[in-house]
Amino acid sequence: MASLNLRGAGSGRSRTKWKDVNDIVRQKGLSLLAVQETHLTDEYLDILKMRYKYLEIVSSPDPDNASGKGGVAIILNRSNTCWQEITTEVIVPGRALGVTVRWGHASKLKVVAIYAPSGNHVENANFWTALKERWDGTPEDRPDVLLGDLNMVESGIDRLPANTDPEMVVGAFRDLKESCSLIDGWMATHMTEKPQYTYRTMRRDAANARSRIDRIYLRENLFDLSYEWTIVDSGIERLNHYLITAYVATSVT
Repeated sequence: MASLNLRGAGSGRSRTKWKDVNDIVRQKGLSLLAVQETHLTDEYLDILKMRYKYLEIVSSPDPDNASGKGGVAIILNRSNTCWQEITTEVIVPGRALGVTVRWGHASKLKVVAIYAPSGNHVENANFWTALKERWDGTPEDRPDVLLGDLNMVESGIDRLPANTDPEMVVGAFRDLKESCSLIDGWMATHMTEKPQYTYRTMRRDAANARSRIDRIYLRENLFDLSYEWTIVDSGIERLNHYLITAYVATSVT
C-alpha cells in the first residue's frame, strides 16, 4: 500500500497526474493507494473510472470547492484486490475517508486515508480530537491502517531544519494514535538510520525546508507483518511530496 499528495489534479494540465497515478499503481503492483489534494469532482471521477479500467477510485471531495482544494481518495487495484466487496465511509468530507477491504484470503483491513488541515494548529488538533472521540464511541470502527498527509510531525527530527510542532497538535494526535494502538511503521523500521522526508518546499529565493508529514500507521499486530517501508520519488513532475510505501501481509494469506 502507499500514499501520495497529488498537489491538485482536478483541472487543466494537472489532470495528467491521473495517468501517472495509474502507472504507479500498475507498475509497482500496489493494492491500495491513498491520495490527497485530489481536487476531484464527481463528474471527473466518472471520466477517470471509464478511462482507467484497472482502478477502483473511491473519492471524498472538499464539500465547498471540489475542483479547487483538498479532497482525499482511496484507489484500489482491481487486478489484485476484492474491490467489489469493499465498504466505504466518508468520515470527514474531503479529509478522512474509510474503506474496509478483504486483505488476503481470510482477513479484512479497515483503512482510513487522511488529508489533515494545514496552516492552522487549532484546526489540526481539533481534527485529531474529533476522530478520537468518534472512534471512542464506536471502537469497532477504529482503523487497522491510517495513512496520508497529516500536516504535522510527532518529533522535531522529522523536520529540516529541526522544529517541533505545538504540544496541542502533537498531544491530540498521540491521544488518537494510542487509543487506536497505531505504530508509525517507517519510524519503527528506520529508527537508527538517517532521517528521510516526504515533503519539500520549492522556493527559488530562500532555503528549502523538508518534513515527514506523510506517514503510514498500522495497528501493532499488523506491523509485525509489514516490510519494505520506503520513501521514493513518485516520478510525477512538479510534485513536492514523495510516495510512501509499505508491504503488509496478513496472518492468513
